[in-house]
Amino acid sequence: MEMIKKLLAIHQWWGFNVTLIIMKIDLLDIFLWKKFKILEQKLIMLNIYIYICK
Repeated sequence: MEMIKKLLAIHQWWGFNVTLIIMKIDLLDIFLWKKFKILEQKLIMLNIYIYICK
């Protein structure tokens, strides 16, 4: 639960940059994104991209 709160905080902090990160995602990742229906999974994925794209 603490991890989820941390991810939510990161997600809110970056806010608008998230869309820029999503635009960098390739086709495989878009496929995975659609498979991840649970919010927590999407936040974890965004968290990974935020650190990669920093």
